[in-house]
Amino acid sequence: MHYKHEWFERTLINASAKKTLAEAAPEWVFAHFGAIEKGYDNCQICHARIVKFVAIRNTKNNVYLLIGEDCYDKLLHYLKTQKIETVTLMERRQYIVAIKKYCKKFINASFIAWFKARKRISEEIRKSLTVIEALGYAPSLKAAEELVEYYKAHRRFPLYELLTKQEQYVLRRYPCSPRLPKTLTLNILSEVQNRIREWADQCAEREFQKLEGEQRRKEEERRKKEKLEAQERAQGIFPLRELLTKQERDLLWQYPRRPRLPEKLHKDRLPKVRAIIARWQRVCQQQEARRKEKEQIIWEEKQRKDQIVKEVATTEIEEKIRKQPDQYLKCHFWRGINPTRKIPQWEFKRDWVKYVLDRDDDYDPAEGLVYVEVTREMVPDKVYLVMKLRLEECYDPVTREIKYEWI
Repeated sequence: MHYKHEWFERTLINASAKKTLAEAAPEWVFAHFGAIEKGYDNCQICHARIVKFVAIRNTKNNVYLLIGEDCYDKLLHYLKTQKIETVTLMERRQYIVAIKKYCKKFINASFIAWFKARKRISEEIRKSLTVIEALGYAPSLKAAEELVEYYKAHRRFPLYELLTKQEQYVLRRYPCSPRLPKTLTLNILSEVQNRIREWADQCAEREFQKLEGEQRRKEEERRKKEKLEAQERAQGIFPLRELLTKQERDLLWQYPRRPRLPEKLHKDRLPKVRAIIARWQRVCQQQEARRKEKEQIIWEEKQRKDQIVKEVATTEIEEKIRKQPDQYLKCHFWRGINPTRKIPQWEFKRDWVKYVLDRDDDYDPAEGLVYVEVTREMVPDKVYLVMKLRLEECYDPVTREIKYEWI
């Protein structure tokens, strides 16, 4: 430091065209940070090679000095030791913190990628992007603000990506939405949101007015109806349901087809209406009686036919028993014990031959004699397994009639 203070003083005085350091120092302000794109440059104070630098600008003659970061820190220290209080330069850290805070809020990877994808950008923007890639932050707060302004003015987004969920719901809620661009920039987003908000307020106001009008209309109709009803009651006209008894009202809902009766009538015509209801009741009762009589005749005829068919099926099974006495039997079972498994079973004996009912079949002694068919010989000429036959209804596809068979 002991040998650089002369360089600091001489460089600032010469670049400012002043005679003393106290006169020259207040004219210098921070301009921006920077980085050399290719190769290196030399510090304009100590002439050392530098890649990253700090640019300071003279506010009087607009002269720029590119100095290394180390020289910048030492320059500030030297000015402080000289007690020059009018210096407008601050420490690098203060500038970096402010720039990083702004960049963190507005600049991200998508921001940088969009600029890289653009083919036509100015040289200033290109240099700022180079510094951001090299240092991680913009060269200055002003440069960062210019980048953000350019980004907001030129990058276009789909409309629904920028709107809130509430604004999207508003656009879907009302059918006639305002004419909005399909894509828009961030600069006009607030204007579009204001249009949506104003349009939603107008739609809500129209709906409110419509509901108020509907309520007023219903209220007017109710008042007219009450007034008309009062006039009719004064003339002796009442609703039919008020003139009829509960029994008569229930009678009207008892049958599906009801007589055509007026909703309102004069009380002097009530006897005539009651006569109509009584006559209609008699007719319905006669129709109901004929229907039940017809159903009874049909049921009796069906029972008679079923009895005939069952008798035919019984005759057939009796014929099988006569022709094949070893295959078909008519048995009355009683309780027995299985000699091997020691479990109860239904059995029948005839001519020293035992017939055992299959365990899948149920039997009740109250059934008496039942028809069975021999299914398996368990002990030769001594024990046979039988299956109980049931009379079941089946359809004959040839005659297309219902018949009964022992199955």
